[in-house]
Amino acid sequence: MPQIGYRQWGLIPADTDPTLGQLYTSRPPMMTALAVDKNTSLVFKLAKTAPQILVQVEVTALSGEKCQLPLLQLFTGPTGEQFRQLETSPWAKIQEGLFLIFTAQFDKPDSFIKLQYTQNHPLVVNRITFSTP
Repeated sequence: MPQIGYRQWGLIPADTDPTLGQLYTSRPPMMTALAVDKNTSLVFKLAKTAPQILVQVEVTALSGEKCQLPLLQLFTGPTGEQFRQLETSPWAKIQEGLFLIFTAQFDKPDSFIKLQYTQNHPLVVNRITFSTP
């Protein structure tokens, strides 16, 4: 599974309409661990696209144990100003030590991917990776 890098990422703390692009601070490619609340979105500009992409979201087991599937809603857009919702394969969840890894696959993404968290309890995200299946 070759990994797909991202050129930048950003955080939208209160994303009330995930189909619209909202202002966010662009960050360098390396994402650090962070906590997200309900309606928080993470936006990624992919280095390249592929017909199918697998997303893996690694969270702390303690924060992720209450999560229902699907973990996140996924959106895509060509410029980061307008997004459409992506249909994903059913989310899978596995535990690896102190972390839970949630995985889903989606088709035909544009260069911007938005992941919106809509659950009611905080979640500590350790890492997000994109790859080709």
